[in-house]
This record gives sequence, C-alpha cells and structure tokens, in this order.
Amino acid sequence: MKKPTLVLILFLFLKVFCLADAQSIVVLPFADLSRNQGMHWMSESFPELLEDRLKRPTINVLGREERMIAFDRMGIPYTSSLSKASLIKIGQELDASILLLGDFNSNGDRIETSVSILDLKRNRLTSPIREEGELEQYQHLCGRMAWKVLTQIDPSFPLNLDSFLARFPIIPNVAHENYIRGLIESDGIKQIRFFRQADRAYPNYSKAIFQLGKIYHQQKDYATSSLWLQRLIKLDTEVLEAGFLLGLNELYLKHYEKAADEFQRLSSVIPLKEVFNNLGISWSLSGSAESATRAFQNALEGDPLEADYYFNLANHFWKTGNFSGAVKKLKEVIQRSESDAEAHYLLYKCYHAIGKPSEAAAALALAMQLSPKIESWENRKQIPELFRIQSSFDESSFHQLQLEIRQIQESKLNPKSPAERTAETIGKATHHLQSRELDQAEKLLAQAIQQAPESADARVLMGKVLEAKGEKARAVAEYRASLWLQESASTRVLLSRLYLSLDRKKEAKTQATMALDREPGNIEAKEILAKITSQ
Repeated sequence: MKKPTLVLILFLFLKVFCLADAQSIVVLPFADLSRNQGMHWMSESFPELLEDRLKRPTINVLGREERMIAFDRMGIPYTSSLSKASLIKIGQELDASILLLGDFNSNGDRIETSVSILDLKRNRLTSPIREEGELEQYQHLCGRMAWKVLTQIDPSFPLNLDSFLARFPIIPNVAHENYIRGLIESDGIKQIRFFRQADRAYPNYSKAIFQLGKIYHQQKDYATSSLWLQRLIKLDTEVLEAGFLLGLNELYLKHYEKAADEFQRLSSVIPLKEVFNNLGISWSLSGSAESATRAFQNALEGDPLEADYYFNLANHFWKTGNFSGAVKKLKEVIQRSESDAEAHYLLYKCYHAIGKPSEAAAALALAMQLSPKIESWENRKQIPELFRIQSSFDESSFHQLQLEIRQIQESKLNPKSPAERTAETIGKATHHLQSRELDQAEKLLAQAIQQAPESADARVLMGKVLEAKGEKARAVAEYRASLWLQESASTRVLLSRLYLSLDRKKEAKTQATMALDREPGNIEAKEILAKITSQ
C-alpha cells in the first residue's frame, strides 16, 4: 500500500488540530439606521472592509458567500435584523466562535457606526465600539474599529493603531461602492457593469477583477473568465481560488496540459483533495497516466470516504487498460453508492474486457435499470466523458490551511529559535534600511513585530524606517513602544531628535534629559539640550 505523502499527513494533522485552535469570526450585515435607501449598500460594505482588516493566521474570518449559505440553509433572510436566538443559530451553523454585530447612521455628510462582539463560547456581548467622522472617511473609521476589535479579542495584538492602519490602502470610495453594489446585485449583466466600473475607478482592483473572472466562469464563458483571472494572478499570486477557477476553465476548454499546470502549481502550495482530483483528470486526459494515478491516490488519501474519487481512479484505470484495478475501485464506489448507474456500467465494461460475461450482463442490466441514458450509450456505442470534476472547495479551510502549512514549513526550513529568527529578520531589515529600500524594511519589521511583539529592537528599527519615510507620527509611536519594552538612552535620543524636528521642544527636552539621567556622558543628548536652550 502506498504511504501517504508528507504534505498529505500535514494536511490531515492541520485539519484535526490547527483549525480547532483558530477563532472563526462572522461579521453580519450592519443595520442601516439612516433610512436612506441610497446608502443601504453600506450594510454590506462594513463586513467586507472588516473581513479584510481582521484576517490573521489565528483568526478565520468567514466571507460573504459562507454567510449567505448559512442563512439559506436555515431559511432565514440575509439581513441584520435578527433575534439573539437566530444569531446564535447562525453562529452555530457556521461553527463560529465570535459574531460581530454592527450598525451605522449618516446624514449624508457625517457617519456614526458601532460594532459589538458576541462571544458565542462565553455567551457574552461586549459594549459597542463606536466611531464617527466625515462620511468620506468611513474606510479609515472601519480600520480604527477593526483595530479595537482585534485588541479586545487578543490583548497581546502587537501593532499600534497607526502601524495597523498603514497596512491597508484606502480605495477610492467610488470604486469601493461599485464593488459592493456588484456583490449585492442579483442580475449578472449589472454585476459585470458594477465590477468593471470599480476596476476603472481603481485600476488593478484585485477583488473586482476576481469577481469578474468568477462571474464569467459561472456563465460558462471560460475564455473570458481566464483573461480576467490571468490578469489577477499576475497582480497577486496569493489569490489561490483564482488559480483553481483558471484550472477549471482550462479543463472545460479541453486545454488539458494547461489545466494540469495550474492544478499542479496549486497542489504544491496546499494539498487540497479537490485540487488533486482535478489534477488527476487533467493528467489522465493529457495522456500522463502514471502522474494521473498518483494524483487520484492523493485525492483519496485526503478523503477516503468520497465515492467520486474512487470512481475517477476507476475510470482512469479503465481508460488505460487496467481492468482488474478498475473493478476493485468500482466496487468501492458501489459500496458507498449502490444506485450509481455509471459505476455499474463501467463495471460491465471491465467485466466484459476481462472475460466475465455473466458478471458483465448482470452489471449492464442493473445499470440500465438505474438510468435510461445507459441504453442510449450502449446503442450508440459512444460513452460521454465520465470524469467527475470538483467544481468548488471549502474556501475557509483552504485559506486557513494555507496559512498554517506555511507556518509549519517555515519552522521546518528554519530550525532556529524564535529569538534567532527575529534577530535574522531585523538584520535583513537593517540592510534594507541602509540601502534605502524602506518598503521592504517596513514589511520585514512588521513580520518581526508579529513574531516577537516583545522585541524592543524591532520597534526602534521600525521607528527609524518610518522616520526615513517621513511618517513621523508613526515613528514616534514606535520609539515610545520600544521604550516601554526596554529603557534605552539611545532610543530616548532618537525620540528627542524626532520631537525637535516636529517643533515639540518641551517633549524633546524631556527625552534628552531622561537620556542624560541614564547616561550622564551622552554627548548627543547634551547637544540637543544645548540647541534647545540657544533657540
């Protein structure tokens, strides 16, 4: 028996253990208190913005489609006006630990919004987190609200508000509005118009481009869908669902080698059974028999109970002349689904090929009894393509497993201790700072701070990077965070100089004095004090 691959063992381990540790959050549509029909689209805007801002390796934020499926299963209208009992049922249906319940009001110029955290495990509802300001600034307000939510859920959250907000670009409001209107529109033609307008208002708007690729895929315009998805993948290779849909497009267009390339790329990132299944189909139809067999076996290892995976491997064996192997797999299919007419028909074909006429006749008779289409196949001596393509996957598990696998693979590839890895990251960031590659330095330091929020060195270096970028207010916050973690005369001097550049002489004098208290001979602190006195 073939041993499970390392990546599949990792997949099964994570599915059992890692996902159980992650917090799942559902953001429900915000209640519109404005009674202005023209602003109702914002009910869905807030969940979308919060979803983007709350995602972390330990937090799984469920998307709009998952929310809508849960509402549909329970026969509840997709709305924000629900009783607490209904809210709890929705949370249970989605296996969520936290629900976010919000509302907003606006007079057309200003907006007020609030959100409360419903902890389903403790059955506790927090006091509302409130934000208000100019309507044009509602994305910024949403970012502030997300930061407050994260700090309540996780008091050790490492980023200060300014650092957190800087991670999310502000999308032109007209582009974001068109994107949301496209999401909530039911007419496909109008959806396409809204998403195209969003992309024009904000060129290379990844989320709008993905939706366009997805809609054209759903409309079976696979060639047009692929054009949008290929554009998206060039912009952002991390949008893995786009790769999955692109692979499906190529499969439906009968570009089997291209489909295999796409599913192979995905399977190397994350071992999802649906990906392996479609990879096996692509390889089988392109003539790569051995590779197809391995892929189908990997799909079965991912889910040994799924009848379709046994059927696809049996179909592949039948096509390649392995009739006895096909018979074994078809019996597995029939054991799980006795009324599978196609499985009985293939069984007839295999029995006929290996010279078992009585078994073949019985299988054919049962297949014809189960489905009238079998007789027409037999009369025409023509069988349609029977492979069972997996056209969707569990999106939340897909993204969460991707994050968890990356973490584990990184720790295996880098056996150093957490402190050593943080020091290594800080070293790389220092090099980027010296080379004036400030964006790369900031990105590395954000990773270091998330890995080791107690690192004063990472904070002070982040302050230097931000100061070099001209983001002085954020730099002040980082220097102060570093001093809170570890007292340092040199950091006091850095903060003092920064305050002086901001013409905040009183604070500059205080920091220089505190540096001298710690190091009486500190020349830089003395120079700062002398400069302040002379002015």
